[in-house]
Amino acid sequence: MVRLGSGMECLACLAEVSAPARQRAIEFQSAVQAEKVRKRSREAAIPVGFQQCSFANFDASTPRAQQIAAAMSNYADNFATQRSIRTGFVFIGVPGNGKTHMACAMAQAIINRGFSAAYASLPRFTRELRSTYGRRGASDALTDRLIEADFLVLDEIDLHGSSDSDYNLLYDIVNARYESNSRPILAISNRSLDHLINDLDERVISRILGATKPIVFDWPSKRGASDWRAAAHHKTENDSRGARS
Repeated sequence: MVRLGSGMECLACLAEVSAPARQRAIEFQSAVQAEKVRKRSREAAIPVGFQQCSFANFDASTPRAQQIAAAMSNYADNFATQRSIRTGFVFIGVPGNGKTHMACAMAQAIINRGFSAAYASLPRFTRELRSTYGRRGASDALTDRLIEADFLVLDEIDLHGSSDSDYNLLYDIVNARYESNSRPILAISNRSLDHLINDLDERVISRILGATKPIVFDWPSKRGASDWRAAAHHKTENDSRGARS
C-alpha cells in the first residue's frame, strides 16, 4: 500500500487500472509516428512505381549486387552518423539494373528512421520549374524542397537540359547542399563517369562524391532486353516473309 493524498492505495490495483491506459498511449504514439513516416514519404515524392522498393525486394542476383545492397542498407540504417562520413553517391550503369530501385529503397529506409528525403527526376524537375516562372515564390518552394531534405535522390542527372540556366540550377542545388554539410546527394545516370565529368563539369561531380568513387552497377539489365530483341527479330522475319510473298 502507498499513501496518495489523504488515503492509501494498493500498488497492484493501480498497475491493473493503468495497464490499459499505458497500452492506449503506446498505440497512440505508434500511430503518430506512422503518420509522420507517411507524411515524410509523401513529401519525398518518390514515383508510384518505386514506392514499394526496399532492400528486401531488390533483385541482387550477383555477388557484386549483394555487396552493394548490403553496403547501402548499412548506410541507411546508420544514416545519423554516416551522413557526415560519406556525403554523396553516384550510381552509374545501363538502364534497368536497379539503380533507381536501390536509391528509393535507401530514401525510404532513411525516412523510416526519422529523417527527410526528396526524389527528383532532373528533366521533370526542370520542366516543373519552368512552369512556375512568373509565379512569385513558386520556384523557390520547388528548389528549397531539394536543398533542405536530409537525403536527396537526383535521377537522370545527365539529362539536365542544354541551357546555361538549367546547368546553373543544378549547380546551385548541389552547391547549397555541399556547403550545408551532412546533406548527401545520390545521383543516378546511365552514362559513364567520364561522360558525366565532361558534361556536368568536375565541380558538380566532386561536390557530390567528395573523395569517394562512383558505384558501378555492372550487371545486366532486368528489363528483359533479350525478350524485346527476340520480338524485334521475329517482327523483322515476318516483315521479310511478307515482302517476299
